[in-house]
Amino acid sequence: MVSLGYPATYTSHCPAALPSNSQQVLPGGVTLPPTAGHTGAPVDHRAGKRPVLLYSPGLHGSRGQGTALVQDPASRGYLVVTIDHTHDSSDVVFPDGRHEVNTMPPGPTRPTPSPSRRRTPTSSSTS
Repeated sequence: MVSLGYPATYTSHCPAALPSNSQQVLPGGVTLPPTAGHTGAPVDHRAGKRPVLLYSPGLHGSRGQGTALVQDPASRGYLVVTIDHTHDSSDVVFPDGRHEVNTMPPGPTRPTPSPSRRRTPTSSSTS
């Protein structure tokens, strides 16, 4: 699932963009406010071609978590593509209402080294 952020024009007739479906209501019933973006707003073509920036949130993240991060470069002229990796993001809701959840195992953890394998500081001297 992807979303696009870009410099827009004539936004007064376009509805405020909401966070992605999976991010609209948080546990405990907290509803997030609309974003600074607008749904369906026309691209501002005055600057010509736009550099493209890909925002991929990483393991167990979602594109909605980076909304504020991607709105800044979009407001400065970048075309920002955000992506939810199906079955890797916390959850993904598609436009047809299909809901897919994370099926990835938790990320790797670092084992605690045994006492015999712990590194000890060494000293060096120069003469």
